[in-house]
Amino acid sequence: MTTKIIDFQARRAEHHEQLARKQVSQMLDNRDAYNLGEDELDMAPRRRPLSEPTTDTGRNSRLRQERVKPWDDAERVTRYWRTRMDFEDALLSVQKRGLAVGDFHDKIEWNRGGLVKEWRKALIDQMITPAPHVRAVL
Repeated sequence: MTTKIIDFQARRAEHHEQLARKQVSQMLDNRDAYNLGEDELDMAPRRRPLSEPTTDTGRNSRLRQERVKPWDDAERVTRYWRTRMDFEDALLSVQKRGLAVGDFHDKIEWNRGGLVKEWRKALIDQMITPAPHVRAVL
């Protein structure tokens, strides 16, 4: 009868190494979310370039992945102009009434037309940017 001795310490080390590789891989996939600089990227393992998908499902998936960043960027610009328009409305309102919070900012002039124009341009740019999936439009 032979017995097999299991080295739990070595197995644990292998498991932690696999988890670390998986985390680095996820960070590389989402490097914008982690704000990784060039020096941190040099420590990450190199990946070979993705091959061209052979199925329609694979091609569609790759196309959707490529559309995420341009759509998010366009959405952020649209949100910026809308938020700035709302902020300037609120600021002008408190400044006109002479409330103390209005003194935290420089005096502004009524410029709703210019802000609406910029917001509309951003909205049009977003609408002509292909969405990565239906959920993004809703």
